[in-house]
Amino acid sequence: MKLIKVKLKSIYLLAFTLILLTGCQNEHDLHQHEDSIIKKVSVDEIPEIKNFIDSQRSLMGRNSDMSILDSISSADVIVIEEESGLKSYTFALTIVEPSTRMTNLVIRETIEGLDYFTVTYESENLDTWKYELENNQEPTVEVEITKNNVSNYSSREAYCEVAVTSYTCPSGQHSGALQGDCVYSHAYWSYKVTFMSVPCDNDGGGNTGGGSTGTTSPNTGNTPTPNEKEFAKIKNVLNSKNRFDPTKTYKDEIVDLANTVNDVANENGRYLTDTNLVGTSIPNFTVNFLFTINYKSISHTHNADPAGKYSIFSFEDLKVFSELLHKGKINGDFVATLSTSKGTHYALTISDVDKFKAFFYAQNNDATGSNSDQWKNNYFKMDGMAEKYYNNKTAPLISQTDTNNENVLKKFLEMITEADMGIALFEANANFTTFTRVTTGTYGTILRESFNL
Repeated sequence: MKLIKVKLKSIYLLAFTLILLTGCQNEHDLHQHEDSIIKKVSVDEIPEIKNFIDSQRSLMGRNSDMSILDSISSADVIVIEEESGLKSYTFALTIVEPSTRMTNLVIRETIEGLDYFTVTYESENLDTWKYELENNQEPTVEVEITKNNVSNYSSREAYCEVAVTSYTCPSGQHSGALQGDCVYSHAYWSYKVTFMSVPCDNDGGGNTGGGSTGTTSPNTGNTPTPNEKEFAKIKNVLNSKNRFDPTKTYKDEIVDLANTVNDVANENGRYLTDTNLVGTSIPNFTVNFLFTINYKSISHTHNADPAGKYSIFSFEDLKVFSELLHKGKINGDFVATLSTSKGTHYALTISDVDKFKAFFYAQNNDATGSNSDQWKNNYFKMDGMAEKYYNNKTAPLISQTDTNNENVLKKFLEMITEADMGIALFEANANFTTFTRVTTGTYGTILRESFNL
């Protein structure tokens, strides 16, 4: 069974609106929340969900993934009916957890069937976060939110509204550090509900992203999501075997390359041709590049230059990739990787070839004849973006001397989103076995979805 984790480094602030259901309310009270209808019921009142839970218990047995179904609180189920008519059902769990963590189970209707997953909220100040939500305050606490798929469907890019449900021991009534150490029985715990959005299945079915690489999607029988399509490109490239040394994959080559990041004098590189030849590029290759080869991948380092180097792709890197695309030396399946002396590792794909070409139009075309106005407009847009994020002499948003890698990543994501550049970025671990798609959220958040090679 595949497990996909989606992490939000801080709260997706725009997505949630507080609704507090107290014990005084009738269980069947209806609430209107944006385009959704919300009510609280018991599981016995929704026999199709009760039957589904029973069938999953029977089908999957009592393994670690499915035992969560035995921990749901069946008395209070939050039902959210979306504008489309599809519903989600959020369950509080009776499991014993540290006071810094809270987990809910969500069962959600999709056009393909019922999907279910857990959502875990973790923070050293979780009680403060819940209090702020419950009192309609803008959260001041950073909370890590992890969505774990435990059904047969894997995570998709769309966002759906779920309830955040919890039972809480009365304040100060613990005999130990865990919620389960409450001196009161569970019947006296307070029950509260708030609402927010987390990544969930895309009910639209299909997508209009770039061309398929031919790699099988993890979603058996389902259309690959945009993130899965981009990861498939990475997987295809990194698993390619060196034509002259079939004992090594291109992943092995870029792991070796990553070990050179502390070279003070030079950036170093590798490349993979369309015939699976692996080459070592000359130092500082983004300045001295070969435009006579067709590439599947280009990898390089940002070395330990005492003056500083970017912990992310530079604007010049992107310009080189655009020129290669313009000259037909790479295509939509191209993958670039980067390792830096600041400990970051990234993979970049071109998710929309037309958008990437359009953004760098002035870089790769002349301002002649009828296209002069287009060239001029594009030049000012491209140059303005470079000036704002990289080249400003006093306060560039992305700096070579910035050692806060998370801040640099946020600004890079803001740039490619603002520019609508048509590229996708993945964080990688040092061994290039785990890749995490990173996209920008609201108020400086980073949305993450992880894949394993």
